[in-house]
Amino acid sequence: FPHTGRTIVFESNRTSEPAEPPRNSFLVEVPSVAGEVLQWVSSWVPQFVAVANTAVITGFPICDRVERSDRIFNIPFRIARHQESEFAIDYKSCSKVVRGLLHKIDEAKLRINHIVELRFVAADNVLLSPNYRRDSCHVTLLLYNNPPAITRTYFEMFEEMVREHGGRPHWAKTFYQSAAQLRELYPRYDDFMRIRRDMDPGCVFCNRYISSVIPDAGAVEQGSPKQTL
Repeated sequence: FPHTGRTIVFESNRTSEPAEPPRNSFLVEVPSVAGEVLQWVSSWVPQFVAVANTAVITGFPICDRVERSDRIFNIPFRIARHQESEFAIDYKSCSKVVRGLLHKIDEAKLRINHIVELRFVAADNVLLSPNYRRDSCHVTLLLYNNPPAITRTYFEMFEEMVREHGGRPHWAKTFYQSAAQLRELYPRYDDFMRIRRDMDPGCVFCNRYISSVIPDAGAVEQGSPKQTL
């Protein structure tokens, strides 16, 4: 949580123990609603951000429990309409990137009213996966109800940082890189384009966004305009 110096760590392990009874929904909802109210207030009163973030992390429900995986991995926290940007980097660069990000937030005097989330993911062989043949740390920035100018400043500052570490963007979140830049980041980018041309020659599964980040080969060579989700 920016401006607090504090972090929450979640650890999940497989177990053969029986699942516990469902928790009281009222007890789950109360801290979620309270957290959203604090974030809403801080979005209008930036000076309140540090206090609000501290209150949210202090009241966050922390416990040990045994439950189905879908109920464990879905955090019981009400997240209202917000903006996200997420990049996958080599997990060895995680500490350097996060420390650098927090330093730049302070340096730019930004008031960040939501979390910086870290997730560690094993390498895979999916052609356009951000984790292609690289054990990764996914660094996710969230902002709640901020002016577009502040959101763009924060996200572009972050994107510039992770570019030095070969950061690969989450395809369904905000980023500003061109198709030509994406081609350099994803080693199997051209292979995916070839398969797409063979399997979908009429571009049935294309839309304006898809065509901007995975256009035809000529457009990639020329460098398509930067895109924002």
